[in-house]
Amino acid sequence: MTTAPAASVIIPAYNESKALKRLLPRLHDASPDARFEVIVVCNGCHDDSFEVASRFGDNIRVINQVEGSKTKALNAGDAIAKAFPRIYLDADSEVTPDDLAAICKTLEKPGVLAAGAMADFDASGSSWAVAAYYRAWSLLPFGRNPSSIGGSGIYALSREGRARFEAFPDVIADDGFINHLFTAAEKARCTDCVVRITPPRNWWSLVKIKSRVYRGNRQLQAMGIHPPAESNKTGSGIVSLILSPRTMLPATIYAFTQVAARLYAHLIQPLTRQRWQRDETTR
Repeated sequence: MTTAPAASVIIPAYNESKALKRLLPRLHDASPDARFEVIVVCNGCHDDSFEVASRFGDNIRVINQVEGSKTKALNAGDAIAKAFPRIYLDADSEVTPDDLAAICKTLEKPGVLAAGAMADFDASGSSWAVAAYYRAWSLLPFGRNPSSIGGSGIYALSREGRARFEAFPDVIADDGFINHLFTAAEKARCTDCVVRITPPRNWWSLVKIKSRVYRGNRQLQAMGIHPPAESNKTGSGIVSLILSPRTMLPATIYAFTQVAARLYAHLIQPLTRQRWQRDETTR
């Protein structure tokens, strides 16, 4: 008798062949008592992402979507997913079945409808400026905020939480859209789910992917969706780090990077007519 999946994991993938080769073997080897329905939605791929994902047989379900759209990929995965909780995972995020089990466990807490995770940025292969940026980031409250689910490449929704909306809208920041649907009491960050993320190799690539955050926030604001109040502590936090001799340099790099990303998002990127920015240095 086939064991019912413990949760459905939806992974949108756009030219993510290398990332899928790292991620899928871990999920494929999930123990029988912690089975997950894994759905990879290749969207607009020009590499062999579909072929890579298809090598894992029945344990990994694969959709080949012609159009390159993350939110449409999420909707396509949702349409065939069978289980709850529903986990949405970026292809370049590295997790284990234990991480997935932990984030599902968080949703069992009374009143919790949406769960996020901790992010572990491995900047050992990046430039000193990128490493400094993430050192400052690790000291800021956003990544540890217990009532925010963004910033880690993964979030999970209970059945009741997924019922809060019909379909993912066409937005850049899907996690920002999800974040606004729930009160602080309805969200929880799972400290036992740690997502390993490889940052860009160089500073300019970092600026470009951070510009996407500003563009995504601006788009949500135009829709009447504003960042949660608890996410507004970053400014005061970075000032405190700049004023400390031990963290002055990484905090200054962080602040300068954020300013550069904002300028790129508002002034340079619109001229290129490119909607999506992502790091190509680790792919």
